[in-house]
Amino acid sequence: MSFKPKRFVGVALVAAGLICLAMVSMRALHEPFYNYAWSTSFNGFSRVLPVTGWAAVRVWTFWGLATAILSLMILHIDPGLESGDALLGGAAGTWIFAYVAGNLLGPIGAFRPATIWLMVFAAIGWLWRNPPVIVLRAPSTGQKLALLACVLMAIGSLPLQLGSPIPPYMDVLSIPASAQRIVTFGRYLPFDSDPYGYWTPLAQTPGLELFYALLAIGSFTKLAVVAEMAALVPMSCLIIFATYRLGRSLMGDAAGGMASMLLFAATLLSRAQTMRGTAVAFALVALGLAFFIDPDRRPIKTALAGLALGTAIASHAIIGGLAIATAFSTLFVELLRGDGEDAFAKAVCLLGALLIAVPEFAVGLGAKLPYPILPFSQLSGIGIVCLAARLPPARLRDGATFGKWVPAALIAMMLVLLVWRPGPLVMLGGLLDAFPMLLVMAVSGLMIVFCERNHSNQLWTIATALLGAGFVEYCARTNLFASGGTAQAFGFDDVVNKIGEYWYPYLLIFPAAAGFDWLFRCCSKPLALMALLAFLMFPWLQRPDLDVGYMQHSIAQQWAVDWLIAKQGWWGDTPDTRWAQSPPELALNEKLRDEILAGRITTATHIVHVTSHTIMWQDVLLFSVYTGIDDDLYVVKPAAGLGQGGTAGGRLRPVSMLPAAIAKFPAYVVVHNDPPPELSLPLNGYDQIFNEGRIRLYRRHDLTPRAVASEAHG
Repeated sequence: MSFKPKRFVGVALVAAGLICLAMVSMRALHEPFYNYAWSTSFNGFSRVLPVTGWAAVRVWTFWGLATAILSLMILHIDPGLESGDALLGGAAGTWIFAYVAGNLLGPIGAFRPATIWLMVFAAIGWLWRNPPVIVLRAPSTGQKLALLACVLMAIGSLPLQLGSPIPPYMDVLSIPASAQRIVTFGRYLPFDSDPYGYWTPLAQTPGLELFYALLAIGSFTKLAVVAEMAALVPMSCLIIFATYRLGRSLMGDAAGGMASMLLFAATLLSRAQTMRGTAVAFALVALGLAFFIDPDRRPIKTALAGLALGTAIASHAIIGGLAIATAFSTLFVELLRGDGEDAFAKAVCLLGALLIAVPEFAVGLGAKLPYPILPFSQLSGIGIVCLAARLPPARLRDGATFGKWVPAALIAMMLVLLVWRPGPLVMLGGLLDAFPMLLVMAVSGLMIVFCERNHSNQLWTIATALLGAGFVEYCARTNLFASGGTAQAFGFDDVVNKIGEYWYPYLLIFPAAAGFDWLFRCCSKPLALMALLAFLMFPWLQRPDLDVGYMQHSIAQQWAVDWLIAKQGWWGDTPDTRWAQSPPELALNEKLRDEILAGRITTATHIVHVTSHTIMWQDVLLFSVYTGIDDDLYVVKPAAGLGQGGTAGGRLRPVSMLPAAIAKFPAYVVVHNDPPPELSLPLNGYDQIFNEGRIRLYRRHDLTPRAVASEAHG
């Protein structure tokens, strides 16, 4: 490759300009963000760095190896596929594999390191004998912008990842607890995979739990929660490149890159730092929709789209469900336009995706189906998806005359809704307050697209996604669906919240990218890129009430918050800002692991947990997160609404129910802080096997491995 001085000088000038813009933006921060970035000192970062750094090396290596293997297998199936698409398919394919293999092998105890690595070596051996043809091309403009977005993300997220052994948010610990249960016991039990016990079964995300468990198992990481956080940076990169790929399918390469950059104007990347399904499922959603609507239609893309969308539902039912609804809507529009040669094949593919998602429906609704019904439904769905992807195109007549105007009508309706924001659509109306500049850019981009009448632009797909979500919100706001304290009502209310906090802001980045893309194509490329970077980097909105999790913010403000968490830890009101547990609480986990190794604790064991409260801003035992043992909580000071809404169907109970639980002679009882009047210590018939830091653990007298096996069998 020859050296090109002009190109080198151009890159150097761009880098220098970006550094200057970053420095100006960081210096322009107001309080409290300025203090976060420049005045806060490090506290405890070096203590956790050996754990988080080594975990990152192992997890990145394993996920990277799995991605490379699956990418090469995809290229062997379709040598004409772009290498970038194959890499995306391989990264998402690791996630899909974990979900399917976990349901197939987990219930029989075969979802273990030996099985996983045996498959890895077998795949390497097969590829060695059947190497695919690899064609490498220079990155496109859009891919370069996506790479730049990854670099800007890593400046904040990498220090946060290395300083956070557990996710920096209080409501997301049920996911690593479920993954830890698989890692600890070597088995996945779909209907007994919630050791955390706080939330309704509707909140479980089996697709994500199995993926985090696979990362821990494959990387030989002891704690699933540490493996989960070690995957933060590559997960964010996957979200960025999947968003680029969706933007490219919608509007072209450069617009896709700009859409990936505009993720910083929404809140998705900051929400992804919690590694919860609501945010990270967008990686599968974006990739699935990108391959589903891509103008370059190939069977492998259609198959990957179905697999990704089915797994997205199992990783977060609401976000994945909205994506499936959007995909079905695009088929209807294509038929109206007379452009639905592949409509039947794609419809069958989506039906296969729903079969792949059956475990999510069964777990959420509590339909305890015997093994192997769940893996059989998944394998059937995979077979249907693969067969549908290979169906030949159908011959269709030209669409009706009015069908040619459907895309323009959809864009016009989207434009009207964003400008009008009618009263019943409260979450849509809140966009002006939470995302004012992004909303203005999106409206401007839609107006440009509507006036250009570019037939290759498929931004109308985003219009169907917004209109469909708006319909769901309207139904909820006008009381067309029942609302109450049941888990089902909570589930529907949660749909509305997730639409407003995640779905709407994510959709806005694509019409906003259309505006910058027009400036890039029709005016000046350097001017468009400078305007985009200035829009994203500089803290234009310096509101005192700015919350980076819910409101539009600049990259500089995001860095400041990330660096604060990296320097100080997130769990400020707990005994340890990094681990959220005191040394005695961590020592309890080691004692419980000894009981597991001794054969006294199995997947059938439930520990009666007597605690003062469950609000995670305070000191709470998290042994379920670190050991995967089922936690049955009896709360002395229960919060209002216990057992309703999000906790309906969980195992949070008031302390008034404790005497009845003790009367059943449970295997273990742990008492945190002072015992309530309902409990007299020491417990008759129990041995105290741990007493440290106001934590007491009691084990029943007769508990031996043989007695445990008999009790579990019964």
